[in-house]
Amino acid sequence: GGSSRRIVTGNPFMIRKISAKSSRSIQSSFENASGWILLWVVCLGVSALLSTPINLLVSNGQSGVGFGDSIYASLSTRFPHAVAAFVGELAVDLPDKLIAVAGALWIAQALARQPVATEGVDLDLREPFTFVFRSPRWGRRVLVGIVCYAFFWLVVPGLLLLGYLVELSRRVRDGQPAVPRWDQRRRKIKDGFAVTSLFILWSLPGIVVSVIGGLLLDPSIELRLGSLGDVLSALGNVWQVMVLVIQMPVWAQYLQGGFRAALDVRAIVHRLRVNPSLTVVVAALTLILLVIGVLGLIALVIGVVVSLTYMSFVWAHLAGVYARLTDPERRQVKAA
Repeated sequence: GGSSRRIVTGNPFMIRKISAKSSRSIQSSFENASGWILLWVVCLGVSALLSTPINLLVSNGQSGVGFGDSIYASLSTRFPHAVAAFVGELAVDLPDKLIAVAGALWIAQALARQPVATEGVDLDLREPFTFVFRSPRWGRRVLVGIVCYAFFWLVVPGLLLLGYLVELSRRVRDGQPAVPRWDQRRRKIKDGFAVTSLFILWSLPGIVVSVIGGLLLDPSIELRLGSLGDVLSALGNVWQVMVLVIQMPVWAQYLQGGFRAALDVRAIVHRLRVNPSLTVVVAALTLILLVIGVLGLIALVIGVVVSLTYMSFVWAHLAGVYARLTDPERRQVKAA
C-alpha cells in the first residue's frame, strides 16, 4: 500500500529495496530546507578545513582573495595564524559553497521528478568490504596493487592499477566477485588510460570555469569583476559535484561499451534515472570511502597507500554492482 517500508533489515550491512518509493523519500528530504542547510555547512567546513593547511604552506595563510585576506590580516594579530587563516577561508567559501549546494539541489530535484519505473534492488554493503579476503591469492594481488598505488606518479603503475580496477568491476558485474589476476597488462594500461582521459574530459569544463573565476578574483587584475569570479568559481564547483554523481554511470558505460559509450549523455542520464536512490547512495559511499582511505594518514604515508588501495578495490566492486543493476540489456532480459 501507500505506507512506508523500512529499508534496513536484520543485517545492518544490507540495504533492501532501494526503489522508486525511496526515491520519492529522497525527493522529500531534498525539499527539507534544514537538510540542505546542514549540507551547505558541512561542505563549507570541510572545504575551509582542507584549504587552510594549503594556504598556510603556500602563501602564509592567505587565500589570494582580497576579502578573505583582509579578514586574515585583521585576525592574525590577535589569534593564532591557523585560526585566522581558517576564518578567512571560511568567509571566501561562504557564497561559493552556497551556490554549489543550490545547484546540486536543483539537479537532485530534477532527477527525482523524472518518472522511474523500477523494482527494488538489494545492496549488500558488507560484500564489497569482504570479497577481497575470499579471493584466491588475495594477499599477493593486493600487494601488487599497493605497489602500483605507491608509484602511481610514474604514470604507468597508476594506469595499470586503474585498468585492474576496470577488470575487477567487469568481473563483479558478470557475477564473479573476486580479485582478478594481474595478467593482460597491456589491456589494463589501455583501460587505465581510457578512464583517466574520460574523467579529465568530464571534469574539464568545471576546471576551465573555476580557473577563469580564480583569475577574475585575483586582486592584481584591475577589471573589478570579483562578483563574476565568485559566480564562475561556484559554477565550477557545481560541475565537479555533478562529475562525482555521474562517476558510477560513466564507469558503468565504459564497462559496457568502451570510450564512446562513456561519453553518451543520454545513456548516462538513463542510468541515473533507473534508480535515483541507488545513484545517491553510491555517490555518498564514494565520498565515505575516500574519507576512510585518507584516514590512513594516522598510520603515516604507508597507511595512506594501503588504505587507499583497499578502498579502491571496494569502490570497484560497488561500481561493478552498480553496472549490473543499471545495465539496460540485463534489465530487458530480466523483464522478459
